[in-house]
Amino acid sequence: MCALSKPAMKVVSVAAILIAFVLAGCSNASSNVTPFDLTAQNAIVKMACGDVGDVKAILEDKHAAPVDSGKHRELLQWGLNPTDEDQFTSIVGQLDAKMDTCKQAPPAASSSASTPSATASAACDAKFVQTVVPDPILGRMIVDGIKGLPDEKRIQIVAALGHNYLYLDSISEALFGNVIDEKSLITTGGTCLSDAGKALLSRVDGALAVLKASNTTATSGYNTAIVNGQVVVDANPGIRGDASAVQFVDENGNVVLVILDRCGNVVLPSPPGHLPKGPTDNPPPDSPCPPGQVLNDNGACVVPKNSGDQPENKNNIPPQIVPSATATVPVATSAPSVTKAPSTAVYTPPAPPVPTATATTISAKPTATRTSVPPGPTSAPTATTTIAPPPTGSCNPADPLCVL
Repeated sequence: MCALSKPAMKVVSVAAILIAFVLAGCSNASSNVTPFDLTAQNAIVKMACGDVGDVKAILEDKHAAPVDSGKHRELLQWGLNPTDEDQFTSIVGQLDAKMDTCKQAPPAASSSASTPSATASAACDAKFVQTVVPDPILGRMIVDGIKGLPDEKRIQIVAALGHNYLYLDSISEALFGNVIDEKSLITTGGTCLSDAGKALLSRVDGALAVLKASNTTATSGYNTAIVNGQVVVDANPGIRGDASAVQFVDENGNVVLVILDRCGNVVLPSPPGHLPKGPTDNPPPDSPCPPGQVLNDNGACVVPKNSGDQPENKNNIPPQIVPSATATVPVATSAPSVTKAPSTAVYTPPAPPVPTATATTISAKPTATRTSVPPGPTSAPTATTTIAPPPTGSCNPADPLCVL
């Protein structure tokens, strides 16, 4: 027994050392390699040779975790479906092929391959380039919105965060409650995420991967937007229009984050004091459009093509119309009112009356030859017609109805 115990102890010691080495390697790899979508076109082909082994170790470590655990769900950070074994096997096979290619590379290529990594801080990785311009009209954080299953929406959100530091700041504040200087998240010139921005993106990505995502309807809260390079919050509570959203819930069932599908905007439970009030893509409570016009999805008042039709609304935001009862309808200017007795008779006028400065009373039926008098019924009673005097010089003095 004693003779067998020493080799056994040596085997155990060697195994412990190997396990510690592997764990240390995984720990270092996870801290140095930022997760990215391995399923993207040529993602593994373009991967640096020095990162391939670390990435494979990370994936295998997370894949070995219990299926329902947060660690296993972190495979989502790499664009993988945690329950798709065929996909995982395929990705690992591509990583092995990439490692074989790297081993066959000549020394000169290996030496030159290290040059880009030395200048990596100067060149911005494509997933960190600040290319997203917020919607200038409605302030949407993701102009085209998000769609699909909850985990698919999460991947779309994380991808957008890398290209929009203001969006990253907005979601990190909603998740962690930290108010930071958003300018610290980008490099000088604002073209790339800074090291602080990359670290925050990794932290947000990890938090979203652990939280449980599900589709929901945002029934309350305050909408947000990005307006003129500033995150703003709606002055009015409630989500008006299409309220479809994705929510992220912690293990205790607490809703941590809600994001609208139509725009990617964060819905806050209450307006933070440090954020200014501003316009969002919420339709206003009272539309500024006049009667007969509606708001289109660009926030402009338009006349529907056909009566009862609504303009095209890609985001299902219902346009609102000011009720006609409260609208002011302009009235066309008309000539001075004239009270006339209807008649169809034609008569021979008497001698012209003496002009006076007041209204003239004529005890006779008015002539039907005046074009301004509408035709009346076939039988006209005899009546006294009072005609208000027209402006001086506007009629023929020979006309018995003219008053100068």
